[in-house]
Amino acid sequence: MKISTAVFSAVMLCALLTGFGAASAQDISLEGKSDKKAIEYRNAMMAVYAWNMDSMKAMVNGDAKFNAKEFAKHARELEHATRLDLLEGFPADSTDGFTGALPEIWTDWAGFERKYQTMQERAAALVAAVESRDKDAAREAFNEVGRACGGCHDRFKD
Repeated sequence: MKISTAVFSAVMLCALLTGFGAASAQDISLEGKSDKKAIEYRNAMMAVYAWNMDSMKAMVNGDAKFNAKEFAKHARELEHATRLDLLEGFPADSTDGFTGALPEIWTDWAGFERKYQTMQERAAALVAAVESRDKDAAREAFNEVGRACGGCHDRFKD
């Protein structure tokens, strides 16, 4: 059964909002978010990014037939996801658990913020390129988003 990106994104967002199940009052309070919940949040965000990027990448690389409507849908959903506050998922030194976050995130927070802002800007530029219906511009904008992802991962991910 093929699940649509919209359905997958909605499920992921619901999971994010509900904290992947029952949580204690301390886990969901504004002041007392646990590192575990923060790591779950950022990993879920990255899964949404990857879902959309991988779908577009398959079309760009010729591994899947290019479908302009599907490509545009994934571009828009990626851009929408980048509007959520990923940085909230990186409280100070939240490195215990399933995470590849390097300490440089916290020692160069301003650099990390700039990298995320670049991702947001490039995702928005991808949507604009897609809406122009210029396949070459969309391909280049997609590659720019990929470079933004890689630039952050090269510097801040193990």
